[in-house]
Parts: sequence; C-alpha cells; structure tokens
Amino acid sequence: MLKLFKKKLSDTNKNGEEYYVKKSKISVGRYTYGYKTLNLIEYGAGKDLYIGNFTSIGPGVKIFLENGAHDNTLMSTYPFKHMYKDIFEGDKHSGSNFKNNKGDVRIGNDVWIGMDVLILNGVKISDGAIIGANSVVTKDVLPYEFVAGNPAKSIRFRFEKNEIELLLKLKWWELEDKCIKELISNLLLKPDTNKLKELILKYR
Repeated sequence: MLKLFKKKLSDTNKNGEEYYVKKSKISVGRYTYGYKTLNLIEYGAGKDLYIGNFTSIGPGVKIFLENGAHDNTLMSTYPFKHMYKDIFEGDKHSGSNFKNNKGDVRIGNDVWIGMDVLILNGVKISDGAIIGANSVVTKDVLPYEFVAGNPAKSIRFRFEKNEIELLLKLKWWELEDKCIKELISNLLLKPDTNKLKELILKYR
C-alpha cells in the first residue's frame, strides 16, 4: 500500500500533473484537487490512473491500481507466491492466489468523489458523476450518474437525458480559462436546455 508520492507535488494544479508511483503512471487534469492525499494501492505491477479536469476528490479515497483480489476458488487464499518465499518457496509453483488486473482506472472531468471512497481496479467513472461517501466502486459509472453504497449502486442521474447530452457536447472543462471565467455564472445555475444550446454554438 502506498500513500506517499515519490516526488513532491506542487501546491497548485493549474496545468495538470503527471508522475509515477512504482510502475503506474498517474495523470491528473488541470484544477483537479484532492489527488495529493489519494491512497494508491500498487504492489509493483499495477495499471495506470487517469483523472480529468476540475474533479473534486474528498479525503481518505483509496484506489486499487492492481486487482488486489485473492482467488477464492483455490483451496487456500493465502498468497504463497508472494509471502515468505524463503520458507515455502511458493514462487516455484505455477498457481497464483491473485486475480489478473482488470485495467487502468479512469476518472472523468467535473467528477465529485466523496470521503473514504474505495475504487477498484479497471473502473471508469465518467464525466459529471458523483460518488457518495464511503462507497465501494466495483463497476463503471455513467456520465452524470450519482452512485453510492457498498457495492456502489445507481441512485439517480443528476439531470435529464437531453441535458446530459448537451453538457457532454459543451465539455466546458476543455475550454480555455478565460472562456470558463465567462461561463461561471451559467455553471452555477441548474442546466437549461436553451441556454446550453446557445453556449455550444458560442464555444464549440
């Protein structure tokens, strides 16, 4: 388990960050915050982590960059191939107690991840999603979906389908800072389809 990073991260994140934890590449989009206290679980063969722009990460969030699951179909779940090899010589045997990695972890833009969330290996959390505090995310989360629980289940979608489609066309998080500054008065309101269409025509 790894909580500290190999290099000191900057106090601000205006341009995004990219660094490595063991063999895993960590890519963080601009203005995303909370990633400095992530508890990244990586044992040396983990996958990569990609986080988009303007994402909010609460304290205590853990992310498995390796599967981390012991194979419960075997007679023993103990990881003999990795623990006390000098005594049991488990690395000489073909079997393994660990399941294969499921892939990179991808977290989108403008995502809000609540306190003490656990995200498993291979999960994709799409743009605009919200993850409730203390949730265990075991499968992909759709755009603007609110999920919570252990395992995390869909509670509702934040907006109507047509509003979500327009927000995904606008992709305000990709715009230059000066454009986002102009948009803030709209971003702090509930979505309006007519206004969203106007903004798409102006900025896209």
